[in-house]
Amino acid sequence: MISKLSREFALKTEPERRETYADMLLSPVMHTDCTNGRENGKSCQIYVCATPDGKALYFAREKKGHEGVKGTVTEDYQGILVHDHDITFYNYGADHQECLAHMLRYLKDSMDNEPNRAWNKDMIPGYLPTNNEAERLLRNYKRKQAQAVTFRSFESIDYLCQCMSMLVLMRLEEPANIFDRVSRIFG
Repeated sequence: MISKLSREFALKTEPERRETYADMLLSPVMHTDCTNGRENGKSCQIYVCATPDGKALYFAREKKGHEGVKGTVTEDYQGILVHDHDITFYNYGADHQECLAHMLRYLKDSMDNEPNRAWNKDMIPGYLPTNNEAERLLRNYKRKQAQAVTFRSFESIDYLCQCMSMLVLMRLEEPANIFDRVSRIFG
């Protein structure tokens, strides 16, 4: 039953997600990341793309790397991509900014491994220890996965991603009326 509700919600909100996809391509900066998902004990990938104005889209993919990026906003994006050090992402976008939280981790590792150096300690005050928006959004998926343990079908994960995308957009547009908005969609 829940799977059917997710499917219906995803299908009814497809035009809004397509419009958001097009809007995100125009953003000068976009955050992107992916995490591992589970479907009947097999690995799959969950990608998220997010812009600084709060728009975000989740994508379920069976593979990581270039195959996983296909069909996501990242594939067509031409602005600055903010991401972790995943080598795949360097093939997309016009320019890159590595996530500052990852940079801070690298600096701390450098301080642990090279205690006699000064450059790494001097750089720490310049970094704000925040993860990029895409990484924060993936935590929502990870919490859902922990609750569900594993999904029985890839289709269920895909519908969940589409629904999560819509809920992010609804919170952005009408934060006080999400329940009403979802009710209107189901009519």
